[in-house]
Amino acid sequence: SQIVICEGDSALIYSVYQSTAGTYYNTLTNINACDSVIITNLTVNPTYSMTDPAIAICNGDSISIYGTFRSVAGTYYDSLLTVNGCDSVHSTVLTVNPTYSISDPDVAICNGDSVSIYGTFRSLAATYYDSSTTTNGCDSVRSTILTVNQLPTVNLGADTMICNGCSITLDAGGGFTSYAWSIGDTTQTIIVDSANAYSVIVTDANGCTGGDTIVIDISIGINPQSSIHNPKLDVYPNPNTGEFTVTFKIIEKQHINLKVFDIKGQVIYEENLSGFIGEYQNKIDMSSYAKGIYSLQLSTKENTINKKIILE
Repeated sequence: SQIVICEGDSALIYSVYQSTAGTYYNTLTNINACDSVIITNLTVNPTYSMTDPAIAICNGDSISIYGTFRSVAGTYYDSLLTVNGCDSVHSTVLTVNPTYSISDPDVAICNGDSVSIYGTFRSLAATYYDSSTTTNGCDSVRSTILTVNQLPTVNLGADTMICNGCSITLDAGGGFTSYAWSIGDTTQTIIVDSANAYSVIVTDANGCTGGDTIVIDISIGINPQSSIHNPKLDVYPNPNTGEFTVTFKIIEKQHINLKVFDIKGQVIYEENLSGFIGEYQNKIDMSSYAKGIYSLQLSTKENTINKKIILE
C-alpha cells in the first residue's frame, strides 16, 4: 500500500507510528500456515518555512500583513498549502520605528518685531509646529510658543510753555529697567529750563522699548519787537504718513536753521537758509522712516521754536 504524509507528521504502520519516508514490511500467517508479506510505502512530502522581507512602519501607522492590518512590532506568521497538500509557513518581522514630539525653547519678541521660526518669519503670538524626518523616515513634530510682549507706554504730557527763567520736571514713569533721554540723562526724571523738544526711550523687563517726546517753549512775555521776529511755524498734515509741508514767515533777513530730530535726539533732516527773508514752504518726505514721534526745530537769531511731528 501507499501512504503519504507531510513533513512533521507521522502515520501508524503495522502498529508503529512512522515519520520517515521508506518501505515498511509486515509478515502475516494465513490459515494454511503460510507467511504473507505486506509492503507499505511511506512518502513524506516536505513543508517549507519561508522568511519574507522584514517590514518597518512609523509609530501610529499600520500595514497589511498576510491579510490583516498590524501596528504592533513583532513576528507574524501565515500558512499556505503546497501542491502536495502540506502547509508552508511564511513569517515576517514588523518593526515600529518611533516618532518624537519635541518642544523647542519658547520665543518672546516685542510688538512690531518678527522672528524666524522654522524658516518663516512670525509676528503673531501662537504655538507653531514643524515636522522633520528621522533617519528611519518617520516624522518628528517640533513645537515652540511665540509670545509677543506689548511695548511700554510713556506719557510726558502735552507740549508745554514755561515762563522765562522757570524750569519743569519731566517724568518718564517708574518701573522701567533703563531710561535714555535725548539730552543724555539716564534717570526717570529730568529738570529742564530751556526751549527744546525732549525725548525719552524706556526699556522694560522684557527688553521692549517705548518713548515719547514733549516740546517745551519759553514764554518771553509781551514784547512787540520780539513778537515781530518770532515766526509762526506750521506743519500740515500732522499727524501724517511721512510726507508733510513746513511753512513759516520771516520779515527780517537772517540765518535760518531747520532740523528734524528722531526720538533719540539724532538729527535726521537739516536745512540752512542764509540771509533768508519772506515766506518759506517746503514739502519734506520722511516716508522711509519708522512710525513714531519726531521733533521739528526752527532756529532764528532770536528764537527757537519746536513742533512735534507724528508719523502714523
